[in-house]
Amino acid sequence: MTELTTIVAPHEDHAYINAQGDEWFIVCGVVDLKDEIVTIQRGDHLVAAIRPLQDGRLIFSAYRPLDAKSAAYLLGLSIKPGPDNRVCMRDNNWEYALDCSAGMGNMYASERGEAYLSYWQYGLGLSNEGKIVEEWYKQRTLEPIKPKYTAIQLGVYYENRLPVE
Repeated sequence: MTELTTIVAPHEDHAYINAQGDEWFIVCGVVDLKDEIVTIQRGDHLVAAIRPLQDGRLIFSAYRPLDAKSAAYLLGLSIKPGPDNRVCMRDNNWEYALDCSAGMGNMYASERGEAYLSYWQYGLGLSNEGKIVEEWYKQRTLEPIKPKYTAIQLGVYYENRLPVE
């Protein structure tokens, strides 16, 4: 995926890129891993980190190429608000992401080796008690994939996803 995105990406780099489809909107950019975040993880690897924008919509950074489930998470969490300006009965996308990260399905996905959501109140690698979780803490220094590449990955997934029946 990385090789393909480097071929089709524009030459210029931007710190932030808006990515959207008919029913979703997200910003590809830089997320500080020391802040409160929701992550997409697979095995012992950080795939992506998500933070809220001031209006409650989402910005994310990817640290590994996006697999189908990770891309589906990003599109699902970034759904555009309904007519009542709410997202799945939550005030905004960030509140929805927090709720989704608390679901038991994440534990089961983790055990199966699939991508799953995780909430880090004090930043990646710090437990709710403020203790270091070494395998995750050392990943705080990872460099994110350039936003232009992650935007392309999301677009490719969105255009090629299977229709829901």
